[in-house]
Order: sequence, then C-alpha cells, then structure tokens
Amino acid sequence: MGRLTEETFITTLLEKGALRSSRGPRDVTKSVTGPRDSTGVQVSASARYQVIGTPGPDLDSQHARALPERAKTLGYAPPMAAPTVSLMGIPGIPVVQPGDDVAALIIRSMRDADITPEIGDALVVTSKIVSKAEGCIVDLRSVTPSPRAIELAGLTEKEPEVVELVLQESTAIVRAVPGVLIVRHRLGFTSANAAIDRSNSDGGEHTALLMPKDPDASTTAIHAAIAEAFGVSIAVVLSDTHGRPWRRGNVGVAVGVAGMDPVIDKAGAVDLFGRELKATLIPMADQLAGAAALVSGETDEGLPVVLVRGLHLSPGSGSSADLIHPPDRDLFSR
Repeated sequence: MGRLTEETFITTLLEKGALRSSRGPRDVTKSVTGPRDSTGVQVSASARYQVIGTPGPDLDSQHARALPERAKTLGYAPPMAAPTVSLMGIPGIPVVQPGDDVAALIIRSMRDADITPEIGDALVVTSKIVSKAEGCIVDLRSVTPSPRAIELAGLTEKEPEVVELVLQESTAIVRAVPGVLIVRHRLGFTSANAAIDRSNSDGGEHTALLMPKDPDASTTAIHAAIAEAFGVSIAVVLSDTHGRPWRRGNVGVAVGVAGMDPVIDKAGAVDLFGRELKATLIPMADQLAGAAALVSGETDEGLPVVLVRGLHLSPGSGSSADLIHPPDRDLFSR
C-alpha cells in the first residue's frame, strides 16, 4: 500500500472521473497547489474511487468523510449527476367553456393521470383556456369599427372588426404596415394584433379570443388551488405565444406568474473562469413557457397544461410585469 500526497490523490480522482473541477479547465497541478497539510493520505489504488462513497478496507471512515471536504477546499467537488428536466403534458383537460373552473379541471386531470406536483415543479398553463373560462370571447359581428379602425384596416389589410378590438386592447401602435399591426398591449407587452387569437377559440369563424383581464390574478388563483389540493406550493406560469423581432416564428412567453421569481438576476455570480457577471438576467418564466410550448403545441395537440420538473425552482413572489422593459427602455419603437 503506497503513500500518496494529497495532490497526487486528487489528480488520480480527476483522471478517474470521481471529481470535477469547479474552477474550469486548468492544469491540474496548478489548480491544487496552495495551502494544504503535508501529511499525505494513506490509501491503496483500489480504494481511490471510494472517497466519495462507502469506505473500503484500505480507507477508514474518517478519511472517507474528510477527503471530499478537503477536495472542496482545493476547488473540487464530487461530479454531479447529469441534470434532467422533464415536460409532462397533463392529459384529459376537456375543451374549456365559459364559466369553467380551470384550476378544478387541472386538479382533476392530474389526479386521474396519477400526477402529483412536487416542490420545485412548475405548471405552465396556456392563457387560451383561461381566456375561454373567463368569457373573453368576442363575436366579431357585434363589433362596430371606429373610423380609426377602418383607416388602419385599410393600411394593414386586416378586418376592421379585428382592428377595432386591437385598438381597444392596446395603449399604443408600434408599427402598422400591410399585413402587420404591432401594438403595446394594455398589459404592458408588445405583440402583433394585441395577442388576439382566432384559432382554437370555439370553432366559429366570427369569434376572437382576447387575453384574460388580469393574467397574474388568474395565475395566482390557480397557484392557490393547486397548493390547497396537493399540499405543495409550486410555480405557475400563464403562457402565450409571441413573435420576436428579426426572428421567424412564435415562441412561448409568460403573461402571468405566481409562486416564483420570473427573472433571476445573476449579477455578481462568477463564470467557469472566475469572471464576475455584471448584467445577466435569466427570464425563467419565459423559458418555462417556451419549453412547455414544445409539448402544448399550437394546433390540435390538446395539451394546454404542462408540468415542468427537474429545475428545482425556489419560491418567489414576482409578477409578469417583471419581464417587461418599461417604455423608456424601448429602443426599437421610438
């Protein structure tokens, strides 16, 4: 049984994959030099892998406990398991009708599918089913276009009734050109057609679906109902799909948030090479909405609710407004 120095011991563990560097890819010898005891470690080759597991015959329990902690002080830690995130569409959500209790429908469907939320999960709900339940459905035949709506309809080549609804739902027009009408919505975000939806509303050609009146309040109600039903508080995100400047296609974004901080500020953290981050914001709620859209889809998937697991989200109390730049920071629509 040979006598190994601490430096040689940790180098061997790195080569075997039993430790990972928390300092980024550097020369191992340089990474482990510095203050340390000089007694070395009594260990056999067969026991080298066991310092992060069960003590073996050549490694007593004291060393098994101490060595991982000693490695951490030198900038190393046991290798983490590969991170895994799962997206589970909740089956059995029926076609939602005005007056339905969305939270009750979700809870029943989760129980029928034997799906139980866990701490750190997030539930992403498409805003469309909430809009339906809250009766945000408009018969276009009941809409009387204003002169301004008729003018914009001619410019944008859109239906005057739809343009009238866009004006009612927005606070400012950002762009109006043939085929495009982009506005600042009353909720603060900027989108095409004030996020008014004609698809999957009720199957009628004369109907349009508006955003919920208060998406954050609707999301908070679902969050509270889930917590009461399952005894666990999880994040809930209300999602919609928006286009992006200079990019083709739509992606899921958060329009309502409850039980989480929608934006995570990484300023002050360091990267792999020790460089301090100055301005790094993670729009976690938007990323959840975008990921869930891969499952909920845009056409006939019939999966308007998705459970996201594996991110171990911390509780928070933010709102969807945290995700939006104020108008004075808008550099593109001035």
